[in-house]
Amino acid sequence: MSAHLHPVALLRPLSRPARPWGQALMLMLRAFRTRQALDELDDHILRDIGVTRLEARLESRRAPWDH
Repeated sequence: MSAHLHPVALLRPLSRPARPWGQALMLMLRAFRTRQALDELDDHILRDIGVTRLEARLESRRAPWDH
C-alpha cells in the first residue's frame, strides 16, 4: 500500500515555519521603521554605506511584510 500525501504537505519542508502573529507584527514594524530611517539619511551617509538615493527610496517604499 502506498502512502498518498496531500500536495501542500509536500511543500511544507520548503516553506518557512509559521511565526506567532505577535512576532510577525514586530518584524513588520521593525522593517517599516528601519526603511523609513534609511530614507531619511543624508546623501553623504548613503554614499558611505554604498547606497544611492534611489536605492534608499525604493527600499523605503517596500511593504513591511516584504522581508
